[in-house]
This record gives sequence, structure tokens and C-alpha cells, in this order.
Amino acid sequence: LMDEVMQLVLAAHQHAPEDLDIKVLMGVLYNVSSDFESAGALLSEAVHSRGEQVDFNLLNKLGATLANSGKGAQALPIYKQALEKRPNYARGWLNLGISLANLNRYQDAAKAYVQALHLNPRARHIWGYLRVVLTCLEELDLVELCGKEDISSVAPRLSLKLDSRGQQPIPDSSLLTIL
Repeated sequence: LMDEVMQLVLAAHQHAPEDLDIKVLMGVLYNVSSDFESAGALLSEAVHSRGEQVDFNLLNKLGATLANSGKGAQALPIYKQALEKRPNYARGWLNLGISLANLNRYQDAAKAYVQALHLNPRARHIWGYLRVVLTCLEELDLVELCGKEDISSVAPRLSLKLDSRGQQPIPDSSLLTIL
């Protein structure tokens, strides 16, 4: 099926070679096929062509492609740009955390994961990512707190502010200064 989809998209690209949406789709398909070089080239072209009008989702796709290709350090400014455009983008915070963790920046990764959890508390799988980086930091008491899945007990220990109800960390785009 993937080959058939790619053939259709390539045919569409031949018909409309300047169509940025087709280039983005091709980039996503190349990413899924692990052809990160082709994916990165197409997504970069789309990002640069859209200039200031580029949306956070496209930036996140490019960041993920760079990270998947082992270029996590190059992905960080792309994620920063995406999160500046949409600070409440939970997937962007998660992807940022993954890249930071892969660069052994565990403290920063933990903060990014808490932001993602704040923005999407139903994404319980993120607790696993948080436990891993806290283990790397040898913060075993925090790892244990993660088992309770209570963000209000973990956030202050990572120097993240809580809102007036004491329930959720305040979305903090100033965390982007870690980049």
C-alpha cells in the first residue's frame, strides 16, 4: 500500500511540482519510509518557502525528521520556532523532550515532558519518558512520584510554577530559553 500511495503522490508532484502541500506529503512519506535525507530536504523547502507564514505543525514535522535522522541538535531550534508559534502544542513539547533526552540534557527534557503532560494529561505514555530521564538524573524519589501520575507533586521539584489552584504547571514558554 505504501508503494502505491508514494506512486500517486509522485505522480501528483510531476503534475504540480511547485505545490508545497504535495512536497510536505512527500516529506512525511519519505520520513515514514526512513528516507530522512529526502524527507528533510522537502520539508525544509516547504518551511523556507512559507517564510513567516509557516505553521507550527510543519515545523514540528521538520524537527521530528531531523531528530529521527540523528540530528537532534539541529531539531532543537526548529522545535523552538514551532513552540513559539504555538506554546500549548503538547506534541511539540514531547518531541522537544525526546530530542533533549537523546542529547543527554535530561533536566531540560524532564521540564519539556512536564509541559507536555500539563497540556495533555491524558497522554499517560509521557510519564514513562519522564521516568526514564529522572532515572538518568538519579532522582529516584521523583521517579517514585511519577508512579502516582500527579503533576502537582512533580512540577515544583523541577522548579516549574503551579497555577493558583495548585493543580497544573503554568505553560511556560520561557522554558524555550533552555535551547
